[in-house]
Amino acid sequence: MKKYLAAILTFIMLAGVMSGCGSADQLSAEEPEVQEETEGVQEEPAESSEEAGGGSIKIGMTTMGQASFWDAVASGVREVMKDGDELIFVEGEHGNAAGQVNIVEDFITQECDVVLFNPVDADAASSCLDLLEDAGIPVIVFDSPCTDMSTVESFCATDNHAAGALVADFMMEEHPEGGTVAVLVYESAAACVARVEGFKERLASNDKWTIVTELDGGNTTDAALPVAEDIISAYPDLTCIFSGNDEMALGAYSAITGADLQIGLYSINGGPEAKAKMMEDGEEGVWRATGAQSPIGVGRKSMELAYDYLDGKEIEEEYLIDAFIICPANIEEYGKEEWQ
Repeated sequence: MKKYLAAILTFIMLAGVMSGCGSADQLSAEEPEVQEETEGVQEEPAESSEEAGGGSIKIGMTTMGQASFWDAVASGVREVMKDGDELIFVEGEHGNAAGQVNIVEDFITQECDVVLFNPVDADAASSCLDLLEDAGIPVIVFDSPCTDMSTVESFCATDNHAAGALVADFMMEEHPEGGTVAVLVYESAAACVARVEGFKERLASNDKWTIVTELDGGNTTDAALPVAEDIISAYPDLTCIFSGNDEMALGAYSAITGADLQIGLYSINGGPEAKAKMMEDGEEGVWRATGAQSPIGVGRKSMELAYDYLDGKEIEEEYLIDAFIICPANIEEYGKEEWQ
């Protein structure tokens, strides 16, 4: 009997040992699965962090001055911007090239990823472009080119030369008998110079027209007003005035209407101020036409070019947008809009 009980106890002990060994083996075999789940949990926060902050960029934008035109360009930029991206828009000051250098230095300090640049002065802009090149920040120039564009990724603007020719054609159609015209230009802005060149080259094909004078209108309404007053004083029988932009044309408009003269006014921009004068004066008004730009379109395309460059895509060195005529005959179509 004792032998029988001893045998039973021995069997029970052996069964317990075998059961314990089986549990240890099973636990060891399951360890890799537990570890994999743990690693998966650790990776999830890293992915969420990348999604939260990855891909966002900072865009610097500066212009040659302050005007509703530049606000419209900025609105076009914002239309294209992606969620999470930031626009730092700082308007420059007419004639203050040194001030624009300070703006660019601030863009560099704020670590902008790309800069949309409109030069205060075409020649002096090289100081800004050199700083941005040294900082490794790509540049898209818009509206008006710099004298040296060798470090710029792309240029987006109205086809300014063609815009000048377009306005010359319209003026000659309105005055088939020919006449005399004075020209207002702003020499520091390459875009304005290109418009005037296009205007003069087209006019040269018609021997019925004479350019009596070409003067710098200072790029603002206040600066252009006394210049225009001097012109109409010197040439009271003048047929027309052509202005390289609407801002100077507003000064010429005041000079013409203030002297109660019927001198036809032609310009380029298509801004809300010019359209308001056309709507106010009607078909027989002084302001006969403006070669309209689309600053909103320039802003959109400039931002698209910036994104494409940052994405490693090949982009055009130059992208030009056609101008079109706004005049008293079609002002109702465009006059209710700020900018097109």
